[in-house]
Amino acid sequence: MGKIKGKINSIFLYLIIIIGFFFIMILFQSSIMIQACALDTPVISLSEEEWVKSVSVSISYPESIDEPSYQTIRNGVQSEIKAYTQPFDISSEGDTEVRAFYESGFVSRTVSNVDITPPTEPEIYLDVNLMSEDKNILLQVRASDLKSGLESVNVAVYNYQFQRVDDFFELDMSNITIGEIFNIELFDYAGNKRTYSGYYYSVYNYIDDIREFTQSFKNLGEGSQFTNARWAEIVSAYSNLEMAFKAPIIDTSEINSLEIQIEDLSEGEITFSSLIVEPLIGMDSNILYAVSAENLNALLGSDIVLEISNSILSVQERTTYKKILKTLSGYENIDLYCFNLELSEKTGEEVSLSGSMNIDFLIPEGSTNVKLFDLEEGVFEEVLLAVSGERRSGRVFSDGDFFLVVDLDSMQGTRNGYVINGRYYSLELFWGTIGGIAGLLVLAFFIPFFLIQYKDKLSSNKLLSKIRKRNIERRKQKRK
Repeated sequence: MGKIKGKINSIFLYLIIIIGFFFIMILFQSSIMIQACALDTPVISLSEEEWVKSVSVSISYPESIDEPSYQTIRNGVQSEIKAYTQPFDISSEGDTEVRAFYESGFVSRTVSNVDITPPTEPEIYLDVNLMSEDKNILLQVRASDLKSGLESVNVAVYNYQFQRVDDFFELDMSNITIGEIFNIELFDYAGNKRTYSGYYYSVYNYIDDIREFTQSFKNLGEGSQFTNARWAEIVSAYSNLEMAFKAPIIDTSEINSLEIQIEDLSEGEITFSSLIVEPLIGMDSNILYAVSAENLNALLGSDIVLEISNSILSVQERTTYKKILKTLSGYENIDLYCFNLELSEKTGEEVSLSGSMNIDFLIPEGSTNVKLFDLEEGVFEEVLLAVSGERRSGRVFSDGDFFLVVDLDSMQGTRNGYVINGRYYSLELFWGTIGGIAGLLVLAFFIPFFLIQYKDKLSSNKLLSKIRKRNIERRKQKRK
């Protein structure tokens, strides 16, 4: 049984081999027939498949064709049928159909890759960026090509190549020095060239300035050493300078002005001023101060304000502090003046003293012996004072509440006068003022009284005079 199955498998394998052999022979004969048929028709070949200015067309005819001929059709217009003797060129844009004839008809091929038109006239932009680490001076070219497309842009003679970026070309000229006027060449993929003649390089005389201020901005880092307001001013000034450089005709005076502005802003000068939030009780509110930038934890460009106001104290706090300061000052009879000095920044940036600050103030009128104390974290520290007439000055190491202790026993003429609201008034001045007021009141009363009396007296005299005259006239008439 096994032998029979083996013979059947062998016979089946032979049959498959024989059928495969005949199938291959059939395919081989079909290929020969196809080639024979192909040799009976012309073959059209093109020299270029990509965009070019001109395409060379060659036609291979079979030997069976005695008189090879062809025809071109462009935009629907058929040329006459010509005898083919050698390859010919097509240099017209658009679609050109080439037909090669043989006995049964013709074969055709269309030529549509001819471009003889240069790129369009370019638009050229100058971009200046002072706040970037690279590409600080850029030339940008925008143009198009209606056929093959824009392939490359370069500076003539120097051959500096523009780089394609999206739909335009750019050249980084940050470290390139060329003339004030030069030509720019544009090429399409077919090799057509457009030359833009005489481009005016407006920043030619400002290359050093651009490089200098690019480096100066880089040196500023991220601007964390400036206040937010000052950094915004600096960035705005750099932006304005960039715009000034981009102008077709650069204004030198504007450039100089902006450069000076940037230098001034970058110095980060700190300004100082005072603000009397409320008049001080019992003493002059105009307190002067002086502090160096090194003694401040403040950002560059800060606008420092010393706010002057009265200390906010409860009755109990004031009473307690007065007892303590009486002991600390060593004065037997004292008066106490409390005020608050607060350093702030106008735009809200944080500021505090890291060193010392000098203050200068006017002591209450009539006082001579005074001591100043600073309250810091619940502890009173005496501030040593320098004397200059009625003014005192001292060095403090923090802002906050201050307490001026006045020795009432040492005030000028204390026993022969009065201290009212921090001001001394002598007895002579006090009673003299009261006497003057009393005298004015007396005069104000008696002067009108005397005037009225005098007026009444005049009126009575006039009346008596009239009566006398009438009596005399009556007597004269009786005698007659």
